[in-house]
Amino acid sequence: MYLNLLFLILLPRVQATSPELFPYRGIYLYPYAAVKLEKYLAYIKESEINAVVIDFKDASGYVTYNTNLPLVKDAGAEHSLLNVENIVTQCKSAGLRLIARVVLFEDSVFAWYKGGKYSLKGQDGRIWSDGQGMYWTNPCNREVWKYNIDIAKELVSRGVTEIQFDYIRFPSSYGDYRPYRLDGQKETTIEEFLKTAYKTLHPLGANIGAAVFGFSLWQPLKCEGQNLDLMAKWLDVIYPMLYPSHFAAASEYTRERDYSLIFNSLAKGDIVIPESKFVPYIQGFKMRSPGFGPDYVANQAEAVQNSKAWGYIIWNPRSKYETVLELDGEEGGK
Repeated sequence: MYLNLLFLILLPRVQATSPELFPYRGIYLYPYAAVKLEKYLAYIKESEINAVVIDFKDASGYVTYNTNLPLVKDAGAEHSLLNVENIVTQCKSAGLRLIARVVLFEDSVFAWYKGGKYSLKGQDGRIWSDGQGMYWTNPCNREVWKYNIDIAKELVSRGVTEIQFDYIRFPSSYGDYRPYRLDGQKETTIEEFLKTAYKTLHPLGANIGAAVFGFSLWQPLKCEGQNLDLMAKWLDVIYPMLYPSHFAAASEYTRERDYSLIFNSLAKGDIVIPESKFVPYIQGFKMRSPGFGPDYVANQAEAVQNSKAWGYIIWNPRSKYETVLELDGEEGGK
């Protein structure tokens, strides 16, 4: 009931824009929510939502669908919760755009495979972990590229038409791992990965997207290697994460501040990338968000619409969209 109410309250504020000009109006579903896709579809069909982002490889490194890839199985990464063909069929029947999220270089499973052969390592030669205890594969390793691109290829061969890469970057941590010294090469490394993925997947009929830090709209992120000017030529869609909670702490979190952060960030991005390709993630979780509820989300959606972006994806890390109306103290982010 609450999800339905959210859409009925939120979406009339943005539905005036034609679908051709505002084609992405989506929500994120993590794997255990996507298992219950039919339940969500019952609400979605009464709403303006026309897209879903679903994890097919998550931030731990688990491949969440019924894969046939031997290397995924050998690495212990198979966690077959989802049936790709069933999800593709359900989304087509509902008129939904299906976007397959594939998390790249933060990958604790593949980082430990074969004794850490593919991992980032510290100066002591040991497998390196970030401040959250997560392990990373080495973004410079071409075998890591192939592993992830093969997952995307399999998804496309089974009916998925848009791949969204996430964690397409080096870690932000200040930890001293070996590739940390490669500042001059990080941006070109990420660009070369995207170029390889694009040239592999685009001829198969897939659109390629990437989730990036919202700050990358303002300036290149040298530590992480995200440079939109280099990345954009190999992307059909760019998904900046524009959660108001994740920008610099403010003395007061106001409706006007939230709107301005999103609108001005997208306007800045349009200067960097004149051909707009932006579909921002907006905040659907209660963190630094006084008065969180339908109006909080609608304010962000309005900023996106007025910026002339292609649409938005509402992000809640546990796909609990009822919290927009019934606050339960949940916090989150990615």
